[in-house]
Amino acid sequence: MNVEYRSVVHFCYLLQKGPDEIHSLMVQAYGSQCPSLSFVKKWVLQFKDGRKQLNDLQRPGRPPCDEYIDQVSSYLEDYPFSSARSISFAVNISVPTVITILKEKLHLVKKHAKWIPHSLTDDQLFQRVEDSKRLLKFLDKASPKKRMKIITCDESWFYLNYFNDEAWLPDDSVLEKPKRMIFDQKVMFFTAFSAAGMVLIEMLPPKTTFTSSYMCDIILPKLHKAGHEIQGVRSNSKLFIHFDNAKPHVAKATCNKMMQLSMEKVGQPKYSPDVSPNDFFLYGFIKEELKGRIHNSREELFNSVVEIVSKIDEMTWEKVYDEWIDRLQTVIDRDGQYI
Repeated sequence: MNVEYRSVVHFCYLLQKGPDEIHSLMVQAYGSQCPSLSFVKKWVLQFKDGRKQLNDLQRPGRPPCDEYIDQVSSYLEDYPFSSARSISFAVNISVPTVITILKEKLHLVKKHAKWIPHSLTDDQLFQRVEDSKRLLKFLDKASPKKRMKIITCDESWFYLNYFNDEAWLPDDSVLEKPKRMIFDQKVMFFTAFSAAGMVLIEMLPPKTTFTSSYMCDIILPKLHKAGHEIQGVRSNSKLFIHFDNAKPHVAKATCNKMMQLSMEKVGQPKYSPDVSPNDFFLYGFIKEELKGRIHNSREELFNSVVEIVSKIDEMTWEKVYDEWIDRLQTVIDRDGQYI
């Protein structure tokens, strides 16, 4: 704000107005936020002396000595999450000096923590890479025709109502977004798609738990039928089903049922929602499109989801498949670290 005040003083000074008149005008404009008359007089005097720079000038100061730099560096090794103020208190150096050392001498940048799904051990990171290599090899070798038969599946909860979290409003307006409550109504959806597009959307009935029995009795038969309705897929073709490692997906009964239906399970790296297409693409896309929509029933929500998905063009589905491959390669290149 100081630069703005200085700009106003400079403008009025160029109009040959005196300090008292300038201050009076600024009181009218800024009210209680107006700077003092002494501030105005100080800057009018500086402009008379030829100053044109409105920003603060560089001040010569004593550069931090090597001893201070070593103290800050050593403290950070033991306490890497410390604030500049806590470092200042611990090593008895002023806060500005600590900040100078951190930024200009140690070349550090303060970063916020990134959310990750799981904290993985070295063994889990290694296994994630190995599983990603196997899945990448399978996907990369698939012909365009086979891509249509590789169906990726998952489940997610959807709320009946989604509120907008941004809007263009007058400066004095507030956009309110109600907090989610435990009793807010939500519905579980099962979704499945391939490079050819959406294959199946299934909404679980009320008070139904997604179990292996539900998978075997409801989902897999419907998925088998829908998969063979994809244009270009023959009725006797084998379908390749990609699931994550949730219990209903990997249960013995589920695997046996898939064998009966001539479905081959495609493996998914454990703890890896970042390489699951429903997670990194579909669910985020649908929920973003649902913002601002209020539904009075489960059926209205289902119709909205179907409507949103139906507008996704064929090229987008193919790009998601390509991104799937790229993400697996990224996991491999980063030694299993999350994307």
